[in-house]
Amino acid sequence: MRFIFAFLSFLILIQAMIFSINLFADEDGRVWRDIHEERWMAKEMHAGNNIAGRQSYRIRALVTEMIKQAETPPEILVLGSSRSMLVGEELLGRSTVVNNSVSSSRLIHYFSVLGQYMGRGLKPSRVLIGVDPWIFKNEKLIIWPMEAGAINLASYLNINIAQLGFDNDLNWTSYFSGDKAYNIIFKSTNNISCNELIAIHNENTPCAMRRSDGSLKYPDEMIARSKDDVTADVVRTARGRMHSYDGFNKLDPTRLDQLRQLLVYLVSEKIPVDIFLAPYHPLVETYQSGKRDWILTQEAENSVRKIAKDLGIPVMGSYSASIAGCDDSEFYDDIHARESCVGRILHPVYRQH
Repeated sequence: MRFIFAFLSFLILIQAMIFSINLFADEDGRVWRDIHEERWMAKEMHAGNNIAGRQSYRIRALVTEMIKQAETPPEILVLGSSRSMLVGEELLGRSTVVNNSVSSSRLIHYFSVLGQYMGRGLKPSRVLIGVDPWIFKNEKLIIWPMEAGAINLASYLNINIAQLGFDNDLNWTSYFSGDKAYNIIFKSTNNISCNELIAIHNENTPCAMRRSDGSLKYPDEMIARSKDDVTADVVRTARGRMHSYDGFNKLDPTRLDQLRQLLVYLVSEKIPVDIFLAPYHPLVETYQSGKRDWILTQEAENSVRKIAKDLGIPVMGSYSASIAGCDDSEFYDDIHARESCVGRILHPVYRQH
């Protein structure tokens, strides 16, 4: 028994040593899939390359690495959820955009990104914030490493970090897991499978692609979807609860106040800020009209507009597609508008002629 115990202890020690070596010495991230995959991606993006292929990487970890590796402050910083990810240099026609949006974003993400930039002395020249209704949901989430910037900024603004909420995208266990990363393939060629990750200099790929500015290009198969296909999918989903609305039954006054405090902070720092309200597919409003979720959506928009008006902050777009000026042919699904719709909303302010 003593021999078995000693042998098992030796194996554990060896495994711990291998883990440590890969964690701290494997800069290219070819063995362990903790932050190294996203670190490699951020390095390539800062070099001007786009990252094409699979979308199974951790976007929050990628954003953190983008900020860590940044040498100059963003001229136009875009924050928000996947509904804001199309906004970038390609859409706006200017070369000064950094998109740090993450999927299913929460208020803590805004605090985190801004806290990291300001903590490094990289003050954005302008900020565009995509505000989704669900950020006003009262929920307790699990903190993960990216949120250090949020803690610092919340402390500066005298906000109780326990009330701000934490993000459940990752925990320390999954953040530092190997996750079979030895199967990850890093290449530099256009002859790729969409199950790989690749750095390319152009956009000649049918795969999904994270552009060098952080914005997203959808895969060709999604871009090619017909209006009828999208409509059929929306009809199937629009009768249930809206996206990310589980547990969302009323606007949390604390969350509304936190958004106000964040906007007040940006104004006090003399950083111009705009709010972007991405529209939902028209059929979402059709099927949800008069129901609890759409009433919440309208209440959220009215509250955001009031806060913005009080602070003199422009609001572009609307959760209602008809008000935003977008029709049912301009959507990828129930919650993601196409480039034509998003561009029409933002171009009057951001388009560089």
